[in-house]
Amino acid sequence: MSMAENNGASNWHIEHGVPLPDRKSKVSKTKEPRAHKYPFRLMVPGDSVLLTGLKSNQVTSALGPVRKVIKGSKWVTRTQDNGVRVWRTA
Repeated sequence: MSMAENNGASNWHIEHGVPLPDRKSKVSKTKEPRAHKYPFRLMVPGDSVLLTGLKSNQVTSALGPVRKVIKGSKWVTRTQDNGVRVWRTA
């Protein structure tokens, strides 16, 4: 029987009754909180940082969660010859 005839079912093994594990905490209670990859949360309005080796869309994606955590913050990114500069404007 070809894959088209069995809809690929032979590649799957369905199990019943496997317990769902607890969600993992974002911050472990036994370990130090993980370091942030970028310094955005340390910045105040008027600060800027040059991030080298990244594309603008990568930086914009990284700013998404920060915008949610720091309510009312405003950010501007500009591509420069040697990287992407990020300014915190509010």
